[in-house]
Amino acid sequence: MRAILLALLSASPALAEPCPAKGGVEVPLFEGAKVDFLAGNYRAFHDKATSVITGTEYETLFNPLIVGAPKGFKSCTTILQRIETGGMVQEIVLFDTGGTPVSLYLMGAEMSGRMHVLSFRYSTSIGDVLERLR
Repeated sequence: MRAILLALLSASPALAEPCPAKGGVEVPLFEGAKVDFLAGNYRAFHDKATSVITGTEYETLFNPLIVGAPKGFKSCTTILQRIETGGMVQEIVLFDTGGTPVSLYLMGAEMSGRMHVLSFRYSTSIGDVLERLR
């Protein structure tokens, strides 16, 4: 029994560590979404990121990650955080694949007293993600 438990524990992915922006403001919704993305829990990320976004079919959006990075990523680093007057927040996060990093853009704002992700995009091309910055 002990051997089975040890095998299961060693096969489990490590707990994902959050990756807040150094010197930035922690946005709990974004941190939770980034931890899900890092761990390969794309369904949970989708649920957090699409509460007010339409046209975001899970399989269509995340199939490249489900196939290419089913267990998530090694680590993540938030390289940019912008907080605008009025409360709009933007972040760019790099996820370590061991090769070409995956970049993630998140944009959100508070509506009706609650933070929501209003836009996101991921790509292996940082240029695609940088185009989203406002």
